[in-house]
Amino acid sequence: MGDFNEGLFGCFSDIVSCIVDAWICGSCSSAKQKATCEGTEAGIVDYILHMIFGPCCNYKTREAIRSKYGYGEASIVGDCIIASWICGLCGTAQQIREMKAKGDSPAGCIEV
Repeated sequence: MGDFNEGLFGCFSDIVSCIVDAWICGSCSSAKQKATCEGTEAGIVDYILHMIFGPCCNYKTREAIRSKYGYGEASIVGDCIIASWICGLCGTAQQIREMKAKGDSPAGCIEV
């Protein structure tokens, strides 16, 4: 997955974040991650958009993470198709681990 330091399928290295933040509150986590990358706070509209348009919003979140950390351009196959549509929960969990490793607070509804 490009320049991400955390692997897409490394969910079990941080099982609590994987279950709580990615699987239970994945939309909220993705909205908060994007807002964190943009230096803003996620609002109710952000959360609703991420719930309705999950994979599309998750792709935009991955773009924001890549931009913030200087990882280069997002790829259609890796970031859009695999990490956002096919394995969206794994992609969200990867983003959580990546942002935590960089010192950001990427969790969603519940901070663990």
